[in-house]
Amino acid sequence: MSRNPFPGAVSALIELLSPQRCPLCGRPSASAGHPLGVRPPGLRPWDRPYLCDACVADLVGDAAPPHRRIPSSGGILLAGGVVSHGTLVGLVGDFKYHGMRGLAAPLGRITARALDAARGEGCAVDLLVPVPLHTARLRSRGFNQARLLAEVVGLLADVPVRPDLLRRTRNTPQQARISASDDRERASNVAASFAAESPSGAAGTVALVDDLITTGATTGAAAEALAAAGWTVSCALGIGLSCGD
Repeated sequence: MSRNPFPGAVSALIELLSPQRCPLCGRPSASAGHPLGVRPPGLRPWDRPYLCDACVADLVGDAAPPHRRIPSSGGILLAGGVVSHGTLVGLVGDFKYHGMRGLAAPLGRITARALDAARGEGCAVDLLVPVPLHTARLRSRGFNQARLLAEVVGLLADVPVRPDLLRRTRNTPQQARISASDDRERASNVAASFAAESPSGAAGTVALVDDLITTGATTGAAAEALAAAGWTVSCALGIGLSCGD
């Protein structure tokens, strides 16, 4: 497949013909949608960031990134860029279900705060592993939102991303359709639904990357598969972390 030799020109033309305004405030969205001036793998020239820098700053706020450990996560540290809230949930819905994959740029910047929080708690991170979609859901959606987030965080933090280490073996119902208060059903839904590749040499320490982390059931099941294959999993990172009981 030939590559577009003028991706910057394509983006500029699209912006000229159809200026993008932030859906939260109506101001022009950020012109630099790709961290470090590099387009993360999986984002196309026409995938714009949608959010303006001011609204990204408002979403982050002044609070320290939340983190916690709960049994259903396998005891690993769960860290979010921010506490999950209604506006963030809506943005993640647009990102995942409405094809606004350019939101990976600003939402990945928020997720990078989760990595900072995890490291501040003593978690070593050598590799980022996105939580995979089942192949059927990947075909339907067209992209894996967790992988796009991981690619952005990897660029910002200079950490390798290894989407090949973990795969989904069962096409489970969406966790979002199960009540967040039903820990047992969420855990049962994703139990034994992942398989991991064993390290070919020295095993690095892995951080899982997902979008919103609620009960930790999905990341716990993924961490279990990686640990069984010989990897050390230190933490799971997300855009937002639910801090309810």
